Parts: sequence; structure tokens; C-alpha cells
Amino acid sequence: MPSLLQNWLFFVSALAGLVGFWLIAYGIGYKKGKKSLRRSPEDIETGQLLLTKIYAPLRKLLIDTHITSCEFVRYPYFRTRLKRAFPHFKHRKFKNFVSTLFNKGISKTTGVDFGSFPLELIERIIKDNIMWCDSKLVSLLQDALRAKYENPLREDETLSNEDIKLIECIYDEYESLSKKLVSKAGLK
Repeated sequence: MPSLLQNWLFFVSALAGLVGFWLIAYGIGYKKGKKSLRRSPEDIETGQLLLTKIYAPLRKLLIDTHITSCEFVRYPYFRTRLKRAFPHFKHRKFKNFVSTLFNKGISKTTGVDFGSFPLELIERIIKDNIMWCDSKLVSLLQDALRAKYENPLREDETLSNEDIKLIECIYDEYESLSKKLVSKAGLK
């Protein structure tokens, strides 16, 4: 039969364990939160340089460029796809039948801009500030330049998929940097 002293010691040790666990968990969470809210001045300066020297001028170039995107669906109706797939079914090519039946013939998304796409100006801004650029932006620029070089007959109003990826990267990084810097400035 446990005595009153044993019960009391068990209760106190359990309570001390719970309080200790809570304090440790709170301390770890507090340190992680503090670390995520505070950045070193070097990180803030680097973010400000990226924003002011690269992404803000690139975003400014894209403000005047009106971009629309579209995709072409060749076989939007099931009956059309069934007509296309039926010969495969007759020849007992079931794998081809199923793939043709569910293939809507969606073309790649292409962008068309009204005006001209400022790829040369984007290239100049990135080259002038290459020491601050990340590798993703540089590789996307190289892909866009290569696509333009490989297809010189392409109209100026038609954007390649590489151009669209470059535009998306510029917008995403601009938004990310501006949110980080605005939230950091608001905390001071």
C-alpha cells in the first residue's frame, strides 16, 4: 500500500517533469521564432540590394509589357476523342486506345505581349548586376536567350516558354523580397 509520502513525491515529480518539459519546449520555440523574425543586417542589406538593383528595375520593365497567355485544345469533346481512339480499339491496341481517349491535345501555353518584350534590357540589367544575381535567374535568362537564338523567325509578339518562366521568376522573387523587407521594416 503506497503511503501518503510516496503519492506526494510522485505527484510533485510528475508536475516538475511537466513544467520542465513545457519550459524546454517554450524555450526552443521562442529561440526559433526569434531567429526567424530577426535577420542579420547583412541579410537585410543583401535583400535590399537584390530588390533595388535587380528585381525592382526588372519589374519596372515588365509593367509596360502586356502579356496574355492561351492554350489550344484540339479535342475538347469526349465524342471526338472516342472517334480518334476507336481504330486502336479495333486493332486491340488497348494501351494506345486509353491514351488517345484521354488525350485532349492541349498545346503548350504561349504568351503574346502587346508591344515588345524587353529581353535585351533584362539582359543588360542582369549583366550589369551579375554579382548580386542568383543562379536561377541567370539560367532562366540564358534559356530565354537560347530560345530566341534558336528560333530567329519567331515573331516579336510571341513569347517562348522560357520567356514566360523568366517573367514568373521575376514576379515571384520581387513579391518575396518586398514582403520580407516590408515585414522587417514594420517590426522595428
